Amino acid sequence: MAKQADPRVMQAMQALAHGNAQEADSLCRAALADKKRDDLAMAVLAQVCNSTGKYDEGLQLIKNAIAKNGKRADYHGLLADMLTTQGEFRGALRSYDNALKYNSEHQGVIAGKANTFLRLNEPTKALALLEPIINKGGEEVGISIVYAKALIELGNPLDASEVLLGRLPAKQESVETRRTLYFTLGKAMELAGESESAFEAYEEGNQLSAGDFDLDALVTTHDNIINSFQSDSFARAPSSTNEDSSRVFIVGMLRSGSTLTEQIIDAHPNGQGLGELETLPRILHEEVGERPWSTLTVDELDAIAKRYLAECSHTSHASAIVDKQLGNYQNLGMIRKLFPYAKIIHCTRNPLS
Repeated sequence: MAKQADPRVMQAMQALAHGNAQEADSLCRAALADKKRDDLAMAVLAQVCNSTGKYDEGLQLIKNAIAKNGKRADYHGLLADMLTTQGEFRGALRSYDNALKYNSEHQGVIAGKANTFLRLNEPTKALALLEPIINKGGEEVGISIVYAKALIELGNPLDASEVLLGRLPAKQESVETRRTLYFTLGKAMELAGESESAFEAYEEGNQLSAGDFDLDALVTTHDNIINSFQSDSFARAPSSTNEDSSRVFIVGMLRSGSTLTEQIIDAHPNGQGLGELETLPRILHEEVGERPWSTLTVDELDAIAKRYLAECSHTSHASAIVDKQLGNYQNLGMIRKLFPYAKIIHCTRNPLS
């Protein structure tokens, strides 16, 4: 007889589907406190961690879940999703293939693999993987979304918008899926020249996004950054002695060409893209917190730089390793102090376009 899942884990899955990551986190941790080797609780908590930027913890959790129950395609698929988020695209493809060994028709896994092909700038491969399912009909919304993304990349935004319009309003789907659906539709409509429809789709997507943005707090944060890194005193402030010159930080606005820039570097034999890492913001939060950045010593800067490099380890011999966390625009002063020889690429666009 199959074992019965902990009700708290089932509640966590529902909470996560409705965008309540904090509630899901608490429920999973409570379940694991009572049963440390509950693989489903570990897998759901890994998904929560992935959605909240706790990538390192999430990776360890899903690996533990696979070690406990290695024949679940969704576990291997989640590992692959997380590797894709971290920019480990080739490792992600291997994990997707492992998942498909256990369930060759798992549409969530197939959608994830196709999305990774898109991250590798290979939309033709993504389309070839998805078309048999599309032609058969009855595909899940996740398949439709990635299929539309592939069509957009191949220059067919009108066809992409028709695919997505056929899936609306998708109210039975999770908040994250619906948000992605509307944002992808907005992009398709925009590229097809349907500005009014694009605006409506983006507006729907934004309404599904978290509404706790605090403008005043952000202004205060920016003012503190400006005060910490004054141009007339920046050169005199302590710097790390770290001489690593391989790191490339891409910052800028959304839809400013940052993904394409990373893909171009990753396509070079001496380049590797790591994706949108939360590693540096997390380390700075843990190591510095509310402390004024200007008070850090050389030894402290060296320790932080060493920790970042250790946590963002890679297996290639690349001389250009890209961290495409756009939010690191707030950390540029610290990046220059931590890695004096790092390269910084600022991708820009007209904010009104």
